[in-house]
Amino acid sequence: MKVILSEKQFKRIILKEQTQTDLISTAGYNAIEKMEDERGCVNTDLSPCENYGCNYDPHSKDGIIRNHINDTIGLETWFKIPDNFRVQIFDMMFNADSKPKDRYVWLGGLADALGFSGSRGDIMGDATTRADAIKFIQGKSPTELGAAYNTYKNIVRDEQYRSIASYKAKGQCIYDINWKYRPCQVERYYNGDNSLCNDLLKTAKEKKTDTDHLISNNNLGKDPHDPTGFVYEVRIETQNQSIDLDSIKLTLSLNKQTLTYTTSDEGTLVYRLVLGVSESEKECVSCENIKANNETILIDEGTFTGKWGGKRKYELIALPK
Repeated sequence: MKVILSEKQFKRIILKEQTQTDLISTAGYNAIEKMEDERGCVNTDLSPCENYGCNYDPHSKDGIIRNHINDTIGLETWFKIPDNFRVQIFDMMFNADSKPKDRYVWLGGLADALGFSGSRGDIMGDATTRADAIKFIQGKSPTELGAAYNTYKNIVRDEQYRSIASYKAKGQCIYDINWKYRPCQVERYYNGDNSLCNDLLKTAKEKKTDTDHLISNNNLGKDPHDPTGFVYEVRIETQNQSIDLDSIKLTLSLNKQTLTYTTSDEGTLVYRLVLGVSESEKECVSCENIKANNETILIDEGTFTGKWGGKRKYELIALPK
C-alpha cells in the first residue's frame, strides 16, 4: 500500500522531525565543544592575552538559538542551509549573539552574505528591513544558500567580530588572538583536522617557553685547562634540539670554557652542536672532517691559548636536520 502525501503534509512531517532534532550535526557540536574546551576564552589580565579552555556545553544555548530561528527565518529554511554553514551561524550565535532578546547580528550577517541590499545595521534596528531580509533569505534555494558559505565566514571574521571587539573591554586583544581565527578553527575541527589555523591560538598550557642552557667545564669538575670533557659535553647536551643560533655564546680560554644557548620553538632543529679543537696552531683536522661529510653551519671560530702557552684553533659548528 502506497501513501501519497501532499507537499504541505510532507513539509509538516519533515519540520516536526527537525524540531525534535539538534540544530546542527554531532560533528558541529563536537567542533564547537572542542573550541570551547581548549581555547574558547581569553585571559585579558595577561600581557599579551592568552587563550584558555572554558568548558561550555555547546547545547547550553539550544533553546535560545532555536527561538531566534523560529522567530525569523524558521526551521524549514534553517535546515535548507548545509550543515557546515549552519555550524558557522550557530557558532557565531553561541559565541556572540545568544541573549534571550535577539539582537539579529547573526541574521544581518547571513542576509549580507546572500546579497541582501539593506545594511546589517538596518536589519538589526528596523523591523521593516528585517522582515524584508527574512523573506529574502527564505526565498533562496539550498544551492544558493550553500554558495554563500565562504562569504559569510569572512563577514563574521573581518567585520562582525571586529565590530564587537571595538566596543568590548580589551576586545582588540581578544580579536587578535582568538575571534580572528575562530571561524577557521571551528571549520577545521568540524572536518576532523586538529591543526591550528594560527599559532596565536595556542593556549598557555600548549606554549613552550624559550629555555636558556649553560654548559660549563667548571661545572663538570674537570681540569679547566683541558677542553676534552667540555667538547664531549657540547656534543651530548645539544643533541636533537631546536636552538636559536643567534643566542649561542661560546667562551673558550685557558681557565674558562662555557657555552650558553637558548632552545626555542622558532629555532633551528639540529642533530647537535660540535666544537672542534686543533692539537696545535695547525688547521683543525676534526673540523675539516666534519664539514666534508655533513651539512654544517659555522657558529664561531677563533684561537685560544693552550695549557703550555701555544695557540689552538677551534670551530663551533651546528649540524642542522
